[in-house]
Amino acid sequence: RARFQSKGLLVPFVRDQKSDFANDSGEALAVAKVLQVLGTKPGDIDWHPAFGCDLHKARHKNNTPILQAMIRRSIQDAFVKWLPSLVLQGVDMTASGRELYIAVRFNERTGAGTRFAEDLAVTVPLPIAA
Repeated sequence: RARFQSKGLLVPFVRDQKSDFANDSGEALAVAKVLQVLGTKPGDIDWHPAFGCDLHKARHKNNTPILQAMIRRSIQDAFVKWLPSLVLQGVDMTASGRELYIAVRFNERTGAGTRFAEDLAVTVPLPIAA
């Protein structure tokens, strides 16, 4: 399987010192890839309409156990389909007002387990119903 040895664009897009978009490898690239998949709604990219995660379907819904199960499943499916070199370690959710904060923990998959010394994490806010 491919490892994160190659470079790739970081998300959010920022300019580097060479008037180009910043790129990196390793942990920074892994985090950027997860943010890109979770932040893209299928259909947003004309030339790759299947790419992304269905988190948009949970927007402005009531925070229920069923909604949280749907979110977990959407994230699991996105990791399997678009991030096969990463292992999803967990998805935790915390509601605060009209926001649901989705914390996703992951690591890189290797033949002998995982690569990064500690799991990486990103948190994605999602607007929910009051």
